[in-house]
Amino acid sequence: MPRSHGFGGLDACIRLEVRDPVCVNDLAVLNRPNPREVWLVAELKSTGPAYNGPVNMNIRLDTNIVWQGSASVTIPAGGANTLTNVVVVPSAQLWDLTNPVLYGASASIPGNDFSGKNVNFGFRWFTPEGIGTNALLRLNGRRIVVRSAISWGYWEPNGLIPDDALAQQEVTAAKTLGLNGLNFHRNIGHPNVLDQQDRLGLLRYEEAGAGFNTYSDVWNADPGGSVPPTDTSGSGGIPENFRRRYETAKVLAMIRRDRSHPSLAVYCIQNENNPALTNSHIWWLLHQIQAIDPSRTVVLHSGVPIYNQVLMLPYSTNFLYDNGTGYSGWADQHTVGGPGNYQDSLYLNPTSYSHYTSNTNEIIDWGEMLGSGMPDDHEKIVNYYQTNNSIGYDLQLHQQVLSVYNGFLDQWNFRSSFPTASSLFYEIGKQSYFFWQKIMENARMCDANDYLTISGWESTTIDKPLGDRRRPPGFPH
Repeated sequence: MPRSHGFGGLDACIRLEVRDPVCVNDLAVLNRPNPREVWLVAELKSTGPAYNGPVNMNIRLDTNIVWQGSASVTIPAGGANTLTNVVVVPSAQLWDLTNPVLYGASASIPGNDFSGKNVNFGFRWFTPEGIGTNALLRLNGRRIVVRSAISWGYWEPNGLIPDDALAQQEVTAAKTLGLNGLNFHRNIGHPNVLDQQDRLGLLRYEEAGAGFNTYSDVWNADPGGSVPPTDTSGSGGIPENFRRRYETAKVLAMIRRDRSHPSLAVYCIQNENNPALTNSHIWWLLHQIQAIDPSRTVVLHSGVPIYNQVLMLPYSTNFLYDNGTGYSGWADQHTVGGPGNYQDSLYLNPTSYSHYTSNTNEIIDWGEMLGSGMPDDHEKIVNYYQTNNSIGYDLQLHQQVLSVYNGFLDQWNFRSSFPTASSLFYEIGKQSYFFWQKIMENARMCDANDYLTISGWESTTIDKPLGDRRRPPGFPH
């Protein structure tokens, strides 16, 4: 709830903590343009008496403390306060995709055994640069072109929650395919997935799912083109009904929960939406996000259409937005649907091929690149359930589809070529991998491109099957 792939509610990783009456309620580490500088943000609260005293903090690499300090804080009885501390560690090893070094930060009230908080983070800096001239993305000062794929958030066997092994498998599968990023597509991410991306070195783009509910009661109300806002202060934009309050709480909780993960690069409010920028709820929400996490890139929506976009750059007080020309600094276009096989028409000449652009003024984000219908390896999925003596949410669907494929192979005497259904799925899948290899090659040939996201569709019993619009086999899901 709200109706969406963006599942909400308490589902996993829930624990009961014993806390002192005065404690560090939350701790975050926000990256800075100097990649070896961070902000420690400690949120403190009291459920009892007032407190006026020190908060001890440290940063460690494994068990070695590389920085420690203390600051004084005043907390009223039954109240809260926030402490922000700037820390520079000149010798810090930077978190990168090939060397994802993780540090730990701690903050606690001295003398109170159950007052502290710990969080893992990485020293790194990710940001767009050169907007309006030669726009590109940089990680730790070096240009990066993100190669990603959408991830729907359906996990075997329960359909909703990944265990740690599956979370790791998604990341290792993406890296094996040659990707350096993944997108939480229309669904809020799971912390253990981000933990694995932090540990193994893979970037993430995150949506809360159903984000349009923060500013609209209609999924895609077309305002009729680009209309520049006259007021971006957010005045009058406080959510006024349950639907908007619920979704706003989920979006802001996501920001607060995930803001220390070094793998997390971009927040997006809503996939494929066309919001009116005169809507004060949009600007109110963006200001709230900026107050919680000013360190990240935020985009209002992805794709379809590419206008009516808002771009929030890290630590910038100026929002970039469509001024009526379609230009905002971040161009996200979706090319959903494709031929399935690579065709000559997809490359004609050096300035005419799929995913070519001459626009160097904006970050070019192909948020959903093509996509074609390919079957899952239903036989392997059924065997997985049987081997693990597990009953999954989609087991019956895979059994039914597998039965039809086996009947087809027998009816038409194809067993000599495809002894098993799995061997047929494998050969079909090879065409998909070849297709994506060539499409990614196409897009990388164009130097103006910055963010490339392979598209695919769900094939689950939760969603109504969409005919041939199915996720290519083997892609993380």
